Amino acid sequence: MPLGACQRVADLGRSHFQSAAIVLQLLLATLDQTISMLDTRIHSVREQLQRVASASEFNTLTPQMHRLQSRWAEFDRYSSAVRSAVVGVEAVPGMDPRGATELNDYADQVENTEHRLHDRSQWASSILRDYATTIAQRQGDQINRLTLVSLVFLPLTFLTGFFGMNFGWMTDVLGGAPAFLLLGVILPTICAFLTVTWLRRRELM
Repeated sequence: MPLGACQRVADLGRSHFQSAAIVLQLLLATLDQTISMLDTRIHSVREQLQRVASASEFNTLTPQMHRLQSRWAEFDRYSSAVRSAVVGVEAVPGMDPRGATELNDYADQVENTEHRLHDRSQWASSILRDYATTIAQRQGDQINRLTLVSLVFLPLTFLTGFFGMNFGWMTDVLGGAPAFLLLGVILPTICAFLTVTWLRRRELM
């Protein structure tokens, strides 16, 4: 054990305030591992969302991010309370200089932890916004593709509906293999080709 640490341990029995502050610092240090695990989790989630993004995963991720922000807000209130409590702590009856120093150090560590949690909360919010943007963009691309498909088949749908009507003049005049070849194969093919060509010239495809 380093000499400085041995000296601090040896001095614990001399000051109750110093002992309490060091115990609080040790308890706060247990959050370091939790924050490190949180960093790993957020990084893992970010990599996973970059590979695959779906609305179901977004609905699962959103409550987790909200819980993280809620925990940060609670710790933020605790940090403010600690900072207010140590203001003028030197004037507390029976307070020794070492105890006051340790309590101020504890307040600084709490504030630093609060800033770290805030940074993680902002990081998580940024990931959530990017994820929502990615999903919206993919859904927009899918809607655009469906719209283009519907535009291609719109003339074909009109031809099918028109020639599917049982008009007397149509059933009497149109018939045989030539009519089928012209109206059932060539005309729809030409309509589809013209529609695709028009969409490409408009840079829609």
